[in-house]
Amino acid sequence: MSKKLRIGDATSFADGIKFHSKENEGYIAKVTRLEDGTILKRYGREKKISPKKSLVQNLIARAGAIALMAVFGFVVFGVAHLLKLDHSVRNGLMLFSLNVFCLTDYLFIVFKRRKTTEGQSTYRLRSAGHMAVNAFKKLQRVPTLAEVKQFSRFSIDCHTNAMTFQTILFLFLSYHIAFPQEGLTSFVITLSGGFLILLLYLTGKLNFMQYLTTFPPSDEELEVAIAGIQIWYDHEIAES
Repeated sequence: MSKKLRIGDATSFADGIKFHSKENEGYIAKVTRLEDGTILKRYGREKKISPKKSLVQNLIARAGAIALMAVFGFVVFGVAHLLKLDHSVRNGLMLFSLNVFCLTDYLFIVFKRRKTTEGQSTYRLRSAGHMAVNAFKKLQRVPTLAEVKQFSRFSIDCHTNAMTFQTILFLFLSYHIAFPQEGLTSFVITLSGGFLILLLYLTGKLNFMQYLTTFPPSDEELEVAIAGIQIWYDHEIAES
């Protein structure tokens, strides 16, 4: 192998996984398992099923949640004002409250999806994809089923980790805004705290929320992930 190969994002759906190429932007290895157990494999440019939504369209789609968040924010601000809280405490409380609201909204979607057959399948395949990618990163070759089982179903690159990082960072900032320190002390605390949270994120120590967005996969689902790694690997090798 002339160079170290890198896998892009692994995206799971109800009956398969897509492995995105890191070197060939826009290309994916897509594997799907049919009801009879047949695994369909394809490598090529990703076809856009629907046009990408604009910012306005996304805002409209989330209008209910945004309106509720605005009401929630006004209520918190009103209560803080009535209690005559200090200006910095009020700002910290506002950021903390909005952060809690965003986390609650996210967890509501996660738990709602966990109750559906489609969501459970997606979460198991997500685990399978994570395990296969983790194995490939370590071995730098397509892993066997036995080898894949030795690796974690959690991934540093999972979008759930980004949500966890955001939540913890905003909680830290909320406290820091509400109870600020003076001068150099404030700068040191902010910088060191932010760096520590970032370090935990980059070293995979913030994986705990993935317990909610993954399920232990079956052998069949791991085989789907391995098949995806295989077709991705074959094309990446051929083009490297």
